[in-house]
Amino acid sequence: MEGLYREMQVRVSRGLHPEPAAPVRTLRDDLVRSLPEVGPYRDGVELLTSFEAWDRMRTDQKLGRDRTRRVVEEAVAALLERSAPAKRRTSR
Repeated sequence: MEGLYREMQVRVSRGLHPEPAAPVRTLRDDLVRSLPEVGPYRDGVELLTSFEAWDRMRTDQKLGRDRTRRVVEEAVAALLERSAPAKRRTSR
């Protein structure tokens, strides 16, 4: 019976999300296309701009919309400032 239950879970999961990584890949591609300067900090920028980060700041930390936006913008800007010297070092 356990094997049947597991097989049903797999089928339902596949039906709901035939390729769960596809939306994430699309968002990542959009990020790189929009902000190619993210360079080696792409993963950090992706995390900071994710719905999960936004939702956590709004829901768990009870930040207002404007404050959440400022936090995200400042954090992304700080990462991009760090990537600028790294790009200069690699382009020489």
